[in-house]
Amino acid sequence: MATQRKKKPASFKGGRYLRSFTLQNARTFRSPVTLDFCQSNGSVAQWTVILGENGTGKTTLLQYLAGLSMVPGGFNDQVTTPEGKRPPNLRPLFATPDWFGWCAANIPRPWQKPAKVTIESVISDMTNSLGDTGKANEEIIPLNLDLSFRNAKDGNSVVEATYTIHKDAQVYSQLRLFAYGASRHVAGPASPYLSSDNLGSSPTATIFKDDQPLISPEQWLLGLDHASRSEGETKKFATQAFRSACRCLRATLPNVLDISVKPYGLIKGQSSMTLICKTPFGEVPFGALSVGYRTMAAWLTDFVKRMHENFPDLDEPDDGPAVVLIDEFDLHMHPQWQREAMAAIGKEFPNTQFIVTAHSPIVVQATEGNAKLIVLRRKKRADGLEEVEVIDNPEFAAGWRLDQIMESVFGMSPRMPEFEDIFNRRTELLKKKKLSRAETKELKEIEVQVSEKAAPYESEASKWLFEKLQKALKEAEKPHG
Repeated sequence: MATQRKKKPASFKGGRYLRSFTLQNARTFRSPVTLDFCQSNGSVAQWTVILGENGTGKTTLLQYLAGLSMVPGGFNDQVTTPEGKRPPNLRPLFATPDWFGWCAANIPRPWQKPAKVTIESVISDMTNSLGDTGKANEEIIPLNLDLSFRNAKDGNSVVEATYTIHKDAQVYSQLRLFAYGASRHVAGPASPYLSSDNLGSSPTATIFKDDQPLISPEQWLLGLDHASRSEGETKKFATQAFRSACRCLRATLPNVLDISVKPYGLIKGQSSMTLICKTPFGEVPFGALSVGYRTMAAWLTDFVKRMHENFPDLDEPDDGPAVVLIDEFDLHMHPQWQREAMAAIGKEFPNTQFIVTAHSPIVVQATEGNAKLIVLRRKKRADGLEEVEVIDNPEFAAGWRLDQIMESVFGMSPRMPEFEDIFNRRTELLKKKKLSRAETKELKEIEVQVSEKAAPYESEASKWLFEKLQKALKEAEKPHG
């Protein structure tokens, strides 16, 4: 039976979500591109799936979005605001020296000279849930950046930044943003977080650093199990976090029926406390699960941990408002799991906005209800160079079959390449009003090939329809007297 979620306390002030984001002159995005994270009714979509070929800039978009996350410190003490005041200790990640260092090291030569990267974002007003984000007259919260690169006369590089932020910078701390890169691996038991700089210690670290580890789910859950036997607030936090993490993993990992901590060992008398997963195959240590399971568990447990740290006063911290960025969401996932994962995760975190990249047509097919698609496509410019444009349509593939998604969204045929020419020729012949004797012979030979290569799993209904179509075509070819 599903655990009933409790209501938020009256003192809960809510959080903020991303409504839109514009980027220009960064990597593949020469002209301005805008990502609209809202559905047609104005509410923020729980899931936004970004699609595109490798190299079109999906990860780049997530990295710039991650720059909106809040980190402590980062400016020299002499820096002041235009009003002459010292800036607050909390600021966006892209307002720190670490961000400048990342830009200089990882962004290719931008398009303009002097190079100027422009970021504009719109953040929602304070709200308790995703369902409230469609209300009229929402406050527009700017968080914009103009970042210029040029060479000084002495040959040194100069970086200049102009920011447009809300007069109360603390509002950005209400945008609780977390990001997970494609390399989602765990740290050793003694070092759940190994970096001390802003990129390393922030909840967006892995989107920038492939070698940045996440916490070890096994070590963290074993620690919570041990702490749950203490007293006071420590016991309360540990018990609640352990319960939430296990519930989330059971709901998301296929065929994981239960998770517990118990003695385990292959040698009699040499067992140790181990995180055990109950599966249809029997009890399995967490460390023996497949890479796909452990990859999913790595970011899920990290997110649960951060939610419980951010919302300690909520009866259900997982219900708090948050924004999560995930690169390569469908990594290591079986097609059936891809189809079910978004719905399962969305139920566990009902007020979290997920912005993810993917390559799978099955993930596209799963974007139903409170979800939308954004497609990145290359296009030629008048000067002969390429850039990437954004195709934004929340109803893009509603109700489509996988083969339709493959052809229209991904721009590729669902057939094997060796058969594509055969089917194209067959279509060409069938469209002709009259066939020559040679063409008639060719078409019959192609029909034999098509029949022999028909998929063994093709349904009887599809075969019946195909035969009816063939019969109708033959009838149409007969002369009418």
